[in-house]
Amino acid sequence: MKKALPVLLLGVAVLLAAVAFGCGSSSSPGSAIDNAIKNSGNVKAEHVDFNVALGVNGDLSTAEPSLKGLLPLNLTIDGGADVDMKDANNPKAQGNIKIGGLDKLFSSIGQTQGASSQTTMGLGLLSGMLSNIDFVLVDNDLYIKVGGNWYDTGNLSSAASNLNLPTTGTTVNSNCYQNAVKDTSKFGSDKIFKNLQDLGTQSIDGANTHHYKADINFDSVLTQVASTARDCGDAQAAGGIEAAKSQIGSVFKTASVEMWIGDDNYFHQGKLDLAVDPGTIVNLIGSTGGSSAQAAAVAKALQSVTFNVTVKQSNINGSFNISKPPGNIQKLSDVLGGLTGSSGLLGSSSGTGTAAATTGG
Repeated sequence: MKKALPVLLLGVAVLLAAVAFGCGSSSSPGSAIDNAIKNSGNVKAEHVDFNVALGVNGDLSTAEPSLKGLLPLNLTIDGGADVDMKDANNPKAQGNIKIGGLDKLFSSIGQTQGASSQTTMGLGLLSGMLSNIDFVLVDNDLYIKVGGNWYDTGNLSSAASNLNLPTTGTTVNSNCYQNAVKDTSKFGSDKIFKNLQDLGTQSIDGANTHHYKADINFDSVLTQVASTARDCGDAQAAGGIEAAKSQIGSVFKTASVEMWIGDDNYFHQGKLDLAVDPGTIVNLIGSTGGSSAQAAAVAKALQSVTFNVTVKQSNINGSFNISKPPGNIQKLSDVLGGLTGSSGLLGSSSGTGTAAATTGG
């Protein structure tokens, strides 16, 4: 059960964002949110702009001297996408993702691990490639553009295996979950929020909106999530959430949502702010197999952990021209094989130890 805790936390955060950012407007904060949740299923196409930021502050060298310089860590994901879901069996999307902070992260990792010059160079190139990514989803194939070249990741169902990503082995009834979060008897404003505030009106890209803010009611949310998982045929997930409910609820020092809801009863902008209690890192590290001493040392070394998501929605139900990228398209699996093979840029595991000795000045 403990090993499932980080996965459950991520799932809960994503579900909270989906519920909170699928909203629209009315006469009071509660009814505005409820009406918009019901209306969210009417969005069949849209342009989305997003920003995700992870901030970790502290000094890990107090827990492990070789980790000096790894913090502060600031990772950001910015981008925008046209999304067309008019054909439920063939959703389309195109957009761009910019990842910030990878260069410092990879450099710090290379130094703390004493990586060879070949591996360090490979990490630098990888950081550059991943910092700016274009993508197209069409005919259930995902294409990405990195380093000026287009790559085919393959059919979405096989993308995880192409990238060697872990899978849970559980089939998720996504339609069941999507329908559940639109049901205000399960995920209405009175079920998921507390301390609802009306912050007045504001124009977002020319749209008249009402600005609301609320704290997340974790106890109620997790109860509803577990119930939904059980209703959707995933008793194991439901049991895991119920067993970890107290732990998950204690992870966040603060958890709030802001919503900008238009006169058209559609969500136009939303913001999710989470601040993690560093002390709970003890439970998280323990759940992944680390020792209690390691966990306590890391928790003590951390000063703050924050996670923020901002999403803006526009051109709702507009028309978008989304098609397969032109020109030569390579197989991503071939490129990854070249990077990670024994003779690839990331293939050498030997290090001199010099980098580790000069880390964190």
